[in-house]
Amino acid sequence: MIELDIIVRRPYFDISIEEYEEWLKKKLAQLKDTFEIREALVNEGIIKKMISVLEDELKYCEFHKNMAQLRTETGFNTWVFTEQKDVKTLYPWNEPEGDEWTRTNGRIKATIRIIKKQKTTSVQLIYKNDNSILTFTDSIEGKKTHLRKEESINRCIEELKAEADKFLSTPRKMYPSYNSEITNLLKLNRILFIEN
Repeated sequence: MIELDIIVRRPYFDISIEEYEEWLKKKLAQLKDTFEIREALVNEGIIKKMISVLEDELKYCEFHKNMAQLRTETGFNTWVFTEQKDVKTLYPWNEPEGDEWTRTNGRIKATIRIIKKQKTTSVQLIYKNDNSILTFTDSIEGKKTHLRKEESINRCIEELKAEADKFLSTPRKMYPSYNSEITNLLKLNRILFIEN
């Protein structure tokens, strides 16, 4: 069985993102208003897929505006150190566990958590989705490394930073998870023997 998909053919952006977004909202409203009429003439699944594709396009427009704002903020896409007392926790009643190095590219946030105990210091690399509009990754927690000497702790942190830099700049991680266009491209590359 072969499954067909609906793909948006985007304009060459000779219009602004705001104008494109307004056009999408208008088309989506028109499609939803005439859903019952169209459902009688066309397969219901196709109409629902069209609505879903337009809603995804609106999310991309919202992401674009959000990313434009993030890029102007200080500390964007650079490593920032935060001491334990200034670390923000998920819930206000939780105590921060330790110092952190963080870097975000607006899609994924890499955090190197440094927890000092009496005799050892544990270092751990954690990846989390850092976007409220689109999902780029699931949470990934690396194993904790327990170290004693200051130079080995610093070396471990630098190695984890290099690993995170590579992960954050991986082309595949620039796209949202479950993106049908990139999935189709990867499958096409496999058919055409194009390495990716």
